[in-house]
Amino acid sequence: MYILCEDTRIIVRLVHARTNALIMRDMASSINECLTSALEKISQLYIRTSSDQSHTSVESFITSICCNSSENPCFLEVNKLFKLDKPWKCPSHGIEHNVHTANIMVPSRVTNEEFLNERPSDLHLRRLSLLYSRHEIRELALQLGLKTAHFDNLLPIDDPETWKFEVVRKCRDSFALTFRNVRYALERRKIGNIHSLCKLVKGDPTDFDKEPEKWDLVPTEEHIDRLAPIIGNNSLQFLIELEMEFKTWEQISYRHTIERDLVKLNKDILEEWRTKFCKMHSLKPTLRKIAQAFSNIGKHIDIVENTLSDLF
Repeated sequence: MYILCEDTRIIVRLVHARTNALIMRDMASSINECLTSALEKISQLYIRTSSDQSHTSVESFITSICCNSSENPCFLEVNKLFKLDKPWKCPSHGIEHNVHTANIMVPSRVTNEEFLNERPSDLHLRRLSLLYSRHEIRELALQLGLKTAHFDNLLPIDDPETWKFEVVRKCRDSFALTFRNVRYALERRKIGNIHSLCKLVKGDPTDFDKEPEKWDLVPTEEHIDRLAPIIGNNSLQFLIELEMEFKTWEQISYRHTIERDLVKLNKDILEEWRTKFCKMHSLKPTLRKIAQAFSNIGKHIDIVENTLSDLF
């Protein structure tokens, strides 16, 4: 979330590293509601304390949609947005904004078409695999088109979580699945509905309210040396939770085929994420993201905090 404060205007932009179609509507509309509520209270406070009027004005500010231009953006009042029956073309730049992009911050329960046409990432697939039992994942895979014979190649995988992830990943790669295909299969097998897709994108939040600023530190080599051993035998899951792709796991694990040093494998995963992945995607590597990944593989955030206690 980027915030720009000007003399008479506050501009808020939500940006997703991959595509704006994956910005959660619930999150965006919640941000809109919180900001609107806070600004309304602040505005009314100023009106009451700086004016002789005994009543407050409901027109203290106007909420508008901002176009995609970074310089001198165009604005469209929210109440005019609902009257549009086609994409909004901003007047100064001629940029067309589809319905999802234009009304992402307006509360709605409808999952948009652009989102449904997106392909799930490896992280989405891991979250999907964690939602259901082994039997349910098998039923889902059969509905998506996987044949019974295809499961034979997956039998040697003993870990249930890894097996389920491999099944849904095989489905996606074999049939070029989209979120629409997943939703249809879940509904057909009666093991989920459209709201299940929200869990794939949103994930489970971790509470960083206690001294939140320390989690924004960029990890050093010493941090990584401390953290690598406590990842344990969850290397693949941890890599996926850092939003790296399965092909990265194949490349790193292949280099460790002979050496088989688990701590060094985990260290290489963290180094790959810190020095290459984040730089490639223009992301700031933080301890917050690492702690979130630990939490998502079942390691309590306190374990991370205690391991790094003297380095904060």
